Amino acid sequence: MADNLAVTPGSGAIVAAEDVGGVLYQRVFMGRSYVVETLIISAGTALTEEMDMRRYAGGIVIIPAAWTAANLGIYISPTSAGTFVILRDYLGSPVQINGIEVAGSRAYQIPEDAYACGYIKFWSKSAVPATEADVNQVAERSLTVILKG
Repeated sequence: MADNLAVTPGSGAIVAAEDVGGVLYQRVFMGRSYVVETLIISAGTALTEEMDMRRYAGGIVIIPAAWTAANLGIYISPTSAGTFVILRDYLGSPVQINGIEVAGSRAYQIPEDAYACGYIKFWSKSAVPATEADVNQVAERSLTVILKG
């Protein structure tokens, strides 16, 4: 049950509060950020430019209909323009989105491990999960990334 608490200092503003077991706690709105980014893989390459992940907790990536068959791996760095390394799971395998369809645009959940990183680059890689070989895209590809904070 919500209770409002009068605040006497200053103008005497009202603060939204919740009564929990006889103690009033201020209610705080935790607004969520929402952003849409476009990341490019240039023709003849396998990596996007970097993306800042520090404020986000979930999201999806939309792979375009024109996609050279490949999985989508992730490179990470703690700093912008830093040294990027392959993000791996606890078994040492590259973290990736497997089985990307090439017959139409598709949306895929970004792997949860990516949100612990400061900056990421998406990586067009071999469809063999443990392989670390680049798969260069034959033309420029635009990845649409939708993130929530």
